[in-house]
Amino acid sequence: MILSEGMGDVNEDVFDAIIEHQLYQISKRDPDTCLLLIGCNLVISCIALSIMAIAGFFALFGSYSVDIFGDIHSEKENGALVLIITGGMLMVLMFAKIEVYKHAVKKHIFEADEFVVRCGHGEAQILYIDYIKLSGSDKWNPVESIRLYIRPDADSRIAQIERLMA
Repeated sequence: MILSEGMGDVNEDVFDAIIEHQLYQISKRDPDTCLLLIGCNLVISCIALSIMAIAGFFALFGSYSVDIFGDIHSEKENGALVLIITGGMLMVLMFAKIEVYKHAVKKHIFEADEFVVRCGHGEAQILYIDYIKLSGSDKWNPVESIRLYIRPDADSRIAQIERLMA
């Protein structure tokens, strides 16, 4: 676990809460889950993009043929159809993967917060979450926007911790 120099500025209870939270996530193999999901995304995306490249080639350079019954078959039309279907399936799959990933991340964060409360550092965890929430940047950052979409918001985490402490 790598700690920044700024971690030396927080009080001991907050520091313990942060460490407990991170150690719980490591013990539950959360980083492995994330890597597995990202690896699956990469493999599926590569397969879909390969199919789309082949279909795109046929859509651009395909030929027409006539079979013995006089039916016209078009590689261009078939290639375009496969390209559109594969592209649509890839988009639907991407949104589904994001939702699965979001659910897994939120579940793991809430479980780690619950562990911190059981260890007696619920108040310190609330202080830390409040500090992170208040120190957010006012500038729009696309990476931060995605992170905030996937992770649970600070208010719901604080509400859950307060419910567990009650």
